[in-house]
Amino acid sequence: MNWGAARKLRRDTPTSQPLDESKLTQGTGGSRGPGDPLAPGSGAGDRLPETTLTRGTGASDEPGEPKLAKGTRASEGWPSPNAYTIAVQNPHVCFRDADLRSATVERTMVTRMPRVWTGNFAQVYELRTPAARWAVKCFTRSAADIRPRYSAIAAAISRSRLPYFVDFDFLDAEMLVDGSRWPVLKMRWSDGQPLDRFVAANLARPRALLATAARVLDLVRDLERKKLAHGDLQHGNIIVHESGVQLVDYDGMFVPAFAGTAAPECGLSAYQHPQRTAADYAPGLDRFSALAIGTALAAVAVDPGIWPEFHTGDNLIFTSDDFRKPSSSKVIERLRTLADPQLQSLVDGLVAACGAAPLAVAMPRQPMSLTPVARHGFWWVSPTPPSVELPRPSRPTPTEIAAAHVTSAVRGIGGAVRRTLNRRFRIRILRRRQAGSTSSS
Repeated sequence: MNWGAARKLRRDTPTSQPLDESKLTQGTGGSRGPGDPLAPGSGAGDRLPETTLTRGTGASDEPGEPKLAKGTRASEGWPSPNAYTIAVQNPHVCFRDADLRSATVERTMVTRMPRVWTGNFAQVYELRTPAARWAVKCFTRSAADIRPRYSAIAAAISRSRLPYFVDFDFLDAEMLVDGSRWPVLKMRWSDGQPLDRFVAANLARPRALLATAARVLDLVRDLERKKLAHGDLQHGNIIVHESGVQLVDYDGMFVPAFAGTAAPECGLSAYQHPQRTAADYAPGLDRFSALAIGTALAAVAVDPGIWPEFHTGDNLIFTSDDFRKPSSSKVIERLRTLADPQLQSLVDGLVAACGAAPLAVAMPRQPMSLTPVARHGFWWVSPTPPSVELPRPSRPTPTEIAAAHVTSAVRGIGGAVRRTLNRRFRIRILRRRQAGSTSSS
């Protein structure tokens, strides 16, 4: 599964060696003196600048990346990120699940430490067996009702029979870390591209961008029909495949069993309604996010230059400020200059949604058209003023070459015909002359 973060994420890579199995099973984690880089309070490494992660960009992969900062203790009694990273290096010791025990953890190219995707509530490791790839989500903090919560989410996903979810198992008391066993989430690894990487790779394919926008809107409608909501739709949680889209990260999902409760999180602000609170937790929660995503994809399909101008790495093209004050938003002002009716309709809907209640956002009524009416050129191509006449190319065009070949062939045939006729005419003249000289003699 691709766990590119939609929140601002960081990458933690402790500078430790693989954990000795005897220390792990003893539950002491080994003796840690003041000089040990993993001793409590002395952590090794500096926190990286917050960034958006995508699959394949593990910890400290790039040369010249900032040093790792001192680690922080996990909240609410959960193991720290460093402790998880140490334990996962020995899957045959720390896991009970047969698939995970026989797997190997994916490591970075430079440090050879486990590749980790770290977010607000958990971090994810990729484990591989000869037959499968797994994403193992380890919680660094979570709600007290995590076990019944994931049980309810799994049951609701199973009943929905929707194709947008990745199979997962909540394994209670599964991973041995510092002498205690902790729950983890085991999920099939989803091959595909996070939404932002898909957009960057398909700027020259407007139909692909618009088709993805249509799929996201249809996904939200399907979820709402089943009385479900993802709660954190954003570029890192939407994986794009050839056949469609899938969702990952179900921490903030709404299912009917959670009716009347508060949301555990409010999602990434660059995709959420500006007035959303934890009380806004019901079907329809994803409408605003879907509208923002659909508008952004339609805008890039019309004018690819929108992408480098407004994409920051933590969004598509919008930020939370654009939603709070749409009247002074530079990106919305820029979109108003694009003469595409479908895009203008989406922008109107998004601006109206910013002023509506979070759960009362109206979805687009018309299906998405896959052909932009006013397709603009790429930002690296300078537009040519209409009054300037383009110079003729120095080399002939393919049409001119073909025409020259045809003309040459016709001339060749004509020359052959003329030569044949001339030869026959000369023969006749010679015969007449010969006949005349014979008769005179």
